[in-house]
Amino acid sequence: MIEELYPLIEEINEIVYILDRKGKILYTNQAFQKILGSPPKRIVDRLTPTSRRRWQNHLRTISTEPTDLELEFRIKSGIIRMRTKEWLIGERIIGIARNHHSPVTSLMELINRVSDLDQLLREGLELITRAYGTDTGIVYLYKEEEDLLIPTAQIGIPGNLLNPISPSSGIYRRVLKSQEPAVIRNPYRMRGKFRNLIILPLKAHGRTIGVLNLLIKKEARPIPELGILFGNAIENLRLLKERNERISYLSALSEIGKILGSEFSLEQTLIHLYQQVKEILHPKNFCISLYHPEEKEFEVILKYRKGRRVKRYRFPFGYGMSSYLIRTRRPLFTRDYDRECERLKIKPYGRPAKCWLGAPMLIKGEPIGLIYIWDEERTDAFQPEDLDLLTTIAAQAAIVIENARQYHRLRRQLKEQELVFDVGQSISSILDLDHLLNHIIDMISKTFGLRYIAILLYDEKKKELYIRATGSRITERVRRIRLPVKKKKGISVRAFQTGKVYYAPDVSKDPYYVQYLKSTRSNLAIPLKVRDRTIGVLNIESSRKDAFDPETIGILTSIAAQAAIAIENARLYQRLEASYYDTVKALVLAMEAKDRYTKGHSERVTNYAIKIAREMGLPEEEIRKLTYAGLLHDIGKIGIRDEILTKAGPLTGREWRLVMKHPIIGHGLLKDIGFLAGVSEIVRAEHERYDGGGYPNGLGKKQIPIGARILSVADAYDAMTSDRPYRPALTKKEAIEELRRNAGTQFDPEVVQAFLRVLKKSK
Repeated sequence: MIEELYPLIEEINEIVYILDRKGKILYTNQAFQKILGSPPKRIVDRLTPTSRRRWQNHLRTISTEPTDLELEFRIKSGIIRMRTKEWLIGERIIGIARNHHSPVTSLMELINRVSDLDQLLREGLELITRAYGTDTGIVYLYKEEEDLLIPTAQIGIPGNLLNPISPSSGIYRRVLKSQEPAVIRNPYRMRGKFRNLIILPLKAHGRTIGVLNLLIKKEARPIPELGILFGNAIENLRLLKERNERISYLSALSEIGKILGSEFSLEQTLIHLYQQVKEILHPKNFCISLYHPEEKEFEVILKYRKGRRVKRYRFPFGYGMSSYLIRTRRPLFTRDYDRECERLKIKPYGRPAKCWLGAPMLIKGEPIGLIYIWDEERTDAFQPEDLDLLTTIAAQAAIVIENARQYHRLRRQLKEQELVFDVGQSISSILDLDHLLNHIIDMISKTFGLRYIAILLYDEKKKELYIRATGSRITERVRRIRLPVKKKKGISVRAFQTGKVYYAPDVSKDPYYVQYLKSTRSNLAIPLKVRDRTIGVLNIESSRKDAFDPETIGILTSIAAQAAIAIENARLYQRLEASYYDTVKALVLAMEAKDRYTKGHSERVTNYAIKIAREMGLPEEEIRKLTYAGLLHDIGKIGIRDEILTKAGPLTGREWRLVMKHPIIGHGLLKDIGFLAGVSEIVRAEHERYDGGGYPNGLGKKQIPIGARILSVADAYDAMTSDRPYRPALTKKEAIEELRRNAGTQFDPEVVQAFLRVLKKSK
């Protein structure tokens, strides 16, 4: 009997079904039910019309020899295709199906595999169009600031035929707002070409980030899950790309800062940029030109023609592609320079060229010059994708040139104001904002003998100035004062509004002065500016009339300028630190989410460790390192196979030796990341024992970093009070007893006592 084969069939990973001669389902294995859900009474109930006809024709001729079929089954999330083999055994039809992938599961596999945004867009679009049985689709991403849908990827239609779409009204506005797909019948009135246009919203984090247009020849319904999956994947990779670009930008700034901190040659730096371009793009000709808007001309500061250096020279603005790039502020690629000039109605300048590639150098969106490369013979010397690289290098060159200008101006100022230089040195390394502000006030007070000093910062949301730091004589009432920047009174407000120093030598005669201190006779307000943006005000008051002479005001203004940069850097550092922490946390949470037993483990360990550190009175820097170490203490397990980490039974000797390597792996991953250097040592030593019996180095007692000793206790407690594959969780009481029993052997007894106090306080 065929029923005797059922247990054997259940062992098969492929989909298996058994039918009678009329197509009624007699049996399905678990794989069938997992993919298709609860089985219908008849196989035809799940087949698409086309597959139904194909299968019914096959049913008339079925024999004992296996016959290959390709069938389409309907499921909740759409349609899946299966390659099946069917044959006859007695009065029973046996079917085995392979390659059972729905568009949703196939897209999920692609998302898990791909980490490049362009690759995701290209392959994801191909997958979705194939699922709909079409070869034409377009991805539009929504650019909110311009209210435009930008064509970003396409298949089956040339990219040069696509233009941005304004979704100000009509079907696209409805799709963006409702986040629901739309279907337009015969959108282009083209008989036999396209019957439907499906507009699928791409959704991420509760908002629509774009749409996917599918032009199809047959009736089909939208699959919203595809838009959600595809949209989230696009947005995540886009955010990752932006973050990586930001990190690269900060790295570039750091390198430039090192150059600017010493005597350096701008020319040598630009030659280095040329060598980078030459090594990657191999241009025969290269040029960097500066734009002088006052003189309406270009200055060629570095040029190579066929590998030979050309002398500096100037040429007028208004000719050639250089002027076009400065006007449009956009990079440009062309395979025929002269024809492109003709198309853009530009008068060519210089020798005739074929392939031409150029990018403007921008500072705050304003052009200071451009970099361009060209070939006079070949039209294929460069490719369109090379434009991204040249644009990046142009951005670096702009920063170098602008900072070089700032550098030379600063050098002149520093020679005249040694005091300002010393002040700048003293505050430049302080990244804690409160410490920085108090240090600035203390330094001004001691240097100039001033007592009434306040630093006001601008609250952009509330459009107010608020007092962030003051001298010790300022009362609490004054600290709470907030000044709307639109009000007409107040010397600090006036300095903020104008962006200029405001000095009232006699406050009794000043129209803007508002009294806060009865003893004030003169008042100086200096705007804290970062480039063209005012971020706050340095307010200094004196009990003497006309207490500030021009020289003192000049020096204080220079100090305020450097203080503003230091304040902005401190703010940037705080934001960057928060961004690093969020990124690390997201990485760890994503890694732990794969295992229900360890989900949230690192975050809990971190919270315990921070509380222990505060209980023991550790400095903030140690707590900062401990915060990252807590999140990353198991990062080394990324190098250990999942089947070992999640094994329900005891580990073999070989498996245990592999697990013991994870602190070394974690240390290796972290040690070369600058801001995690101290963290890596804690991660390495977290499994050392107080009695010296731990791993990987057998350290003992005070040889083990204090952060690692704290982390060991926090990690052990959370592990004991959490379920594991090999045992259920201990109660808190049992876990505490275990910590007490191992204090002095496995754990530092001081750390254990501190943790017990923390647990007692949290009851």
